[in-house]
Amino acid sequence: MLPSPKIRPYGIIKENGDGRNMSITLLDGSLKVNVFFDKGDHEFEDNICLCFKEDCPEEEKVLYAGETNLYITAEQARELATLLIEAAEHSSHGSR
Repeated sequence: MLPSPKIRPYGIIKENGDGRNMSITLLDGSLKVNVFFDKGDHEFEDNICLCFKEDCPEEEKVLYAGETNLYITAEQARELATLLIEAAEHSSHGSR
């Protein structure tokens, strides 16, 4: 049985049970970011996919395509996670 989604103020994070496929909605639900290890690209270093999907009118889109995939390495994913956590810490401290 899959765990229930974790509700957050900024969106919903869903896990598929093994923690390998997670998503979050941003921009009031119009942008979905799905993060996963792409098993089909296991032979490549950049096998972590950041999939951006927009569901909004054309004039509101921030990306040209309705779906954009960006592949990064495990090290880049760790660096990005660290930067996001650091920015969140600064944001939390700045709003106190």
